Amino acid sequence: MTQGKFDERAKEAMKKRLGYDDEELRLMEENPKMMDLIRAGPAFTSKKMVATCIKAEHCSYNQVGDRYVFHAYGSMIKDETCENPCLLAMSNFLPFCYMVYDRIASGLDPDGMHLDHVCCPDTGCRHGGFGRAIFKITIEEA
Repeated sequence: MTQGKFDERAKEAMKKRLGYDDEELRLMEENPKMMDLIRAGPAFTSKKMVATCIKAEHCSYNQVGDRYVFHAYGSMIKDETCENPCLLAMSNFLPFCYMVYDRIASGLDPDGMHLDHVCCPDTGCRHGGFGRAIFKITIEEA
């Protein structure tokens, strides 16, 4: 892939694997930010985002030490993730996934985020919920 353009092999691979047509590929080539994301592809495959439970109060799913592991490009690595992943907890991991994605595409250290803790959205039993869990987000080599 050259600056701002896909080589023919990459175009054919993207058409076959992802179903893009020529117009969509042209639009991507014209978008420098999209091309940055595409060029960062190898870096995305070399990292994974890990959310580790560091505190859990009355939570029926998460226990301290439970891990949720995702490829840097966002898909869950099931065999490295805790046995009973909680959708409520995972919903708040999404902004971190975007931060990791953006940092990698910008050539920055994805593990250098200043904001690296997140709570599940459950409000706890004192406020109409059930339990509460806090997670630390880290980046590991894939």
